Amino acid sequence: MKKALRIPLNIEIPAYLRDHRFMGRAVFPAVEAMRLLAASVRAEFPEIPGDCICNARFDKFLPLSPEQEQMAVFHEAKECEDRVISKLITRIYSEKTGIGRSIAHVMLHFPKTARPRRENLPAAVPEKNGPYEIPAERVYAELVPFGPYYQNIIGSVQLSENRASADVRGGSAGISVYFPNSSADISVSPFPLDAAFHTACVWSQRYAGMVAFPVAFKARHIICPLLFNETYRAVSFPLRREKSILFFDIVLYDRKGNLCESVEELQMRDVSRGRLRPPPWIKKTVVGQTA
Repeated sequence: MKKALRIPLNIEIPAYLRDHRFMGRAVFPAVEAMRLLAASVRAEFPEIPGDCICNARFDKFLPLSPEQEQMAVFHEAKECEDRVISKLITRIYSEKTGIGRSIAHVMLHFPKTARPRRENLPAAVPEKNGPYEIPAERVYAELVPFGPYYQNIIGSVQLSENRASADVRGGSAGISVYFPNSSADISVSPFPLDAAFHTACVWSQRYAGMVAFPVAFKARHIICPLLFNETYRAVSFPLRREKSILFFDIVLYDRKGNLCESVEELQMRDVSRGRLRPPPWIKKTVVGQTA
């Protein structure tokens, strides 16, 4: 018999989460939402392999209030023939009427059987023509204004029209104390993928003239866990632009060049509705695109 569940969850809000911000306000990160839902899916559906997420959508930010230490949310899980469809839900209530409504912040599909990843994902070979570089300090001061725990690009971001790449770390010193059960969590450390998203955001500002955030992806494959105390190579490859949406492939490699994780068809767009704009110094529009 297929399951349809509405599971109450309690999110702990440690200090490091408040370093993840949108327009100065702390918001729950997409990488944390994926971990939260994956853990709940595995608890209810132990047959799910957990190394692939498909058809992800990040529809609405989940704000974190300054005084909150915990947050009550719901996990809606619907079992289908070949997958579990998983949603992160909150409830809000009208002050006037007391009537409540549900808001879906994240939706993920967890396949029941392993899905093959695309064979032609690009390799993270270095550019030969000397790409444009932006120091990590300037990235986080002017382009991706997150707090210290989410500043995990190392050195600089290297940019060209064909890619954005950087060395990224699995979290700042001491961060693993917040993850006592990390061996059971998806991908172990959420920080390398989050930092990889930053490289795509930087590319978007330079070559597309927009401050773009992740809103969806086609598939995420985890080949081996990303660890807190390790360094990885993250590369974002721009694919195309469809109206206001930019598409990327993202790959994460370890220091030996082994593929650890990939994200196919990541969608990025300006969710600020034009309120956030790239600083003038970074813009360089790609031929055939308009900023």
